[in-house]
Amino acid sequence: MKRITYIFPGQGSQRTGIFSELYQESNLIRETFQEASEMLGYDVHNVCMTYDKVKLSNIAISSPIILTLGVAAYRHITQEYKLKPAFMAGHSLGEYTALTCAGCFSFKQALDLVQFRAQLAQKTMQETNGIMVVVYNIDSYKVERLCLDMRKSGCDVWISCYNSNKQVCVVGKENNISIFEKHVNKEGASAKRMNSNAPFHSPLMNSVTGELKAYLEDMTIAEPNCTIFSNYYTKPYSKENAVNNLVQQFVSPVMWVDSVNRIIRQNIDAFIELGAGNILKDLIHAIDPTCLMLGYEKSEDREKIYRELINYSRN
Repeated sequence: MKRITYIFPGQGSQRTGIFSELYQESNLIRETFQEASEMLGYDVHNVCMTYDKVKLSNIAISSPIILTLGVAAYRHITQEYKLKPAFMAGHSLGEYTALTCAGCFSFKQALDLVQFRAQLAQKTMQETNGIMVVVYNIDSYKVERLCLDMRKSGCDVWISCYNSNKQVCVVGKENNISIFEKHVNKEGASAKRMNSNAPFHSPLMNSVTGELKAYLEDMTIAEPNCTIFSNYYTKPYSKENAVNNLVQQFVSPVMWVDSVNRIIRQNIDAFIELGAGNILKDLIHAIDPTCLMLGYEKSEDREKIYRELINYSRN
């Protein structure tokens, strides 16, 4: 049996028409969407299918939808393929999806939690004017040095996600980010602002960290039934460290490169991205092109899973 890791994407994976094919094919996907709709108070499928940039860029709406997509895909792959992952990991918001699929939270708990997290982030955006940009085609150490130099001159900018060796996310106050963008352009890199995304994973979130911690401490959190690698420590989650991991993840960078490399060292045979699109698939290929990286949203993705994993096991 091949050793598989399920990975779950975060903000930026949402788009119009998400999961349209799976929704048409599967009663289980439709039931999961309906379950989420009843808990959220709006039609999840309608938001996914309707071209509405305002709704899809609103993190209070996109966060529970992204989580719902991951949970729906996890339920579907479990039912249809009977696969059991050796590990799970999620990028940023996707870590909450991984914890949900591993049984740490109920679906209802998770939806409420990510909505609360989004509300805290929106509050921080209003108070700090903080934003996030994705920076492409530059070594992360160069961005680290630039951010450090800018902080020494009084600017508030930090790396928030180490996505691959040549891609990072940077957060900061909007006027400081404008200066940062000019610097990275001179280095031959490019920067793209993430619409309506908050300055997650940075000290700009410190003012609301206490509220997140109090919310988490009031929750009932179960022991994960699968090994989940933390964005912050890059070590496995447990019932005991879950609150601290999520609080630290809120104000500290996502160490995605380190997490992926740690998983690869566990003799993993394949990664499967459970969610919309191929954002993490592309990042992992950039980290290690030798990895077998599989998607799930499209029928051709699922056919490849059958060929590479299911049929392989039977032969």
